[in-house]
Parts: sequence; C-alpha cells; structure tokens
Amino acid sequence: MKTLKSQDSHSAVLSSCWEEIFPKVDAYAVPIIVERIQDWVGQQPELTKVLCDYAVRYAPHMKEREAEDIVDWIVKQEILADWQSSRAADHLRTIERSLLSYDRRDSLLLAYLRLLQKGKVPLNNSPEQSALLASGLAATKRGRLTIACSLYAEVFNVNWVEAQLPGITKPVAIVSSTDSSNRPSPVAKLYSKIAIVACGLAVLGAAISSYVKESGGEALATGDGFVATQAVLSEASTLSTPLSTPNVASAVMSDRALFDNGIEHAQNSRWVSMMREFCDLPQDSTYFAPAEKRLAQWLALYKEDIEIARDIVVKEKGGSCAIANIRNPGY
Repeated sequence: MKTLKSQDSHSAVLSSCWEEIFPKVDAYAVPIIVERIQDWVGQQPELTKVLCDYAVRYAPHMKEREAEDIVDWIVKQEILADWQSSRAADHLRTIERSLLSYDRRDSLLLAYLRLLQKGKVPLNNSPEQSALLASGLAATKRGRLTIACSLYAEVFNVNWVEAQLPGITKPVAIVSSTDSSNRPSPVAKLYSKIAIVACGLAVLGAAISSYVKESGGEALATGDGFVATQAVLSEASTLSTPLSTPNVASAVMSDRALFDNGIEHAQNSRWVSMMREFCDLPQDSTYFAPAEKRLAQWLALYKEDIEIARDIVVKEKGGSCAIANIRNPGY
C-alpha cells in the first residue's frame, strides 16, 4: 500500500505541475518539461515537487526547443551545484544519513559503488541491497537493482563515495574485465567482415586480370569468351565496391536504436518519448512490426496515457507517423 500511496502522490504532483506550468509556456513545451523532470527524478514525489516549483519559476524563459535544456540547467544550477543548500537538501540528507549510519557502512558503500559503475546488477537479496532499497536510493526493475533516479546518481556519485572511503575508487576495479565496453561493437564487426570480403574480391579480380594477360587475349578471341570474361570482371568490380552495405547496415542500426530507445522510454512510462522514437521507424523497417506489437500490448494496459502521447507526437510531426495510424495494432 505504501507504493500505491507514493504513486498516487507522484501523480497528484505531476498533475498540479502540469496545471501550473501550462498557462506560462508554449503548449508543446509542457509535456517536454514534465517528461524531463521525470527523467531526472523518476517517481519520487518530493523531488518532483521541487523541480516543478523551479520549472514554474523559470517557465517564462522556456520555449519548446529549449525546454529540456532549461530543465537540465535548473537541475545543475539549483540542486547539483550545492545540493546541501538546495530545496532538495532535506530529502537528500535523509538518504545520506541512511547510508552512513548503516552498521556495515563500508560494505554498503562498496555495493553501491558497484551499482553506480555498472548501472544495474542482479538482485541477490543481500543485506546491502536491502539497505539500498530501504534508503530509497535504489529500486528494482525487471529482477535487477538500479539507482532509483538520475538525480541520485549525480548527487551520490563516485566523488561522494570517495569522500566517505578515501582511496577506495582508485586501487579497486569494481567493473568486470568482461564488461561489454571491451568487446567489439556490432559496427566494428560489420566493417571487419566487409573488409575481409573486399580483400577476397580484390584477389579474385587480380587473378582474373592476370589470367587474361597470360592467355594473350585467347579468352577474347571468341564472342562467348569475351562476354564471359567481361561479365566476371564486371561482377567482381561491382561486388568489390561495398559502399551500399554500410548504408544498409547503418539504416538497420539506426532503426534498432529507435526501437531500443522506445522500449526504454516505455519501461519508464515516458510515453511521449516512446511515441517519438516509434514514429521515426519507417514502415518497411525490420523493427516496425515488433514496435507495433509492443504498442498493442501497452495500449491494452495504458490506453489513455498512450493515446494522449500519440496525439501529442502526431501533432508535432504534422501527422507523419505510420505506427500511429494503426489504431488497433494486432499482436
């Protein structure tokens, strides 16, 4: 019940925020401002109220194209620059006290440092993870432990951990050496394969050219031989120019990024941002059908929220959104 009360409180704060900001800014800027606030503070009602109050104060300066940047500036200027003197100080100090008063403080801070560096870790029901959850600093998401919101990660950052445990962040490598950052990216793998194919085709072309020279033109003596040789050389020339392959791969990777970003936004209930990503997917994309299927699932659960988000994005894009035209996408 505590979670439901928190959600109700958060919804009430957002609704009030929307009503206060709406008369002061461009209509299209309001959802951008509210979503950006949520990006920073997640579902935390107290921090949402603090940021909304700041947003109302700075509302006259917010235009649609600048709204996100101004919210970011507010966070950095009004909170992060000196959080202990900010309007969020009481809330943040409560979390800090919870961490520093824990009886196995060092162990807790090491567990938090690992989470901070990796972004998310598997749940293991350890006392340290339970303490992080109880403090409000961490949250669970699909069976994994994450930091509850971006603002917390900025306040309780590596420098903060270092201040509590001097030297701990320097000699100890918390992140595993098998981290994905050390692996070749899909793009690197793709271009490696293209380079190998291109080299092979270049060797083939050289062999054909050498054969033609050594035969003293015999292959050119008959019409059939001429056509065959020219066809092989033409095909080798065409295949050894892999310019179109990176373009196709780039388009596929771009579509994959749109799809993945849309999923991430949806998982955080950022429906307008999700619709923006999905609306940019071309209808002939490999990822259009999966996006359509996900949208159908979410519509069944959050119909009103998604329809509002869809209407906002369609208006932004002047009606050019293929996935929004499918009113009842199927599974």
